[in-house]
Amino acid sequence: MDITYFWYGAIAALISLCLTPLVRVFAVAHTIVDKPNARKIHSKPIARLGGCAVIASFCIIVASVLIANPQS
Repeated sequence: MDITYFWYGAIAALISLCLTPLVRVFAVAHTIVDKPNARKIHSKPIARLGGCAVIASFCIIVASVLIANPQS
């Protein structure tokens, strides 16, 4: 197994870690939240766009690898 795959995963995790607070602020500012009610466990609104940061980091890594290492 090539060690570069480890670095791709580590960089994707770092990008996701940095993007998550930004996505949360965006979601709260635009009221894209899950509001609490009698059937929910949480007591304050929770942002609903959490997966967008993970998907964006994955797409950024895949695009950068494809651009940096084009196949013939």
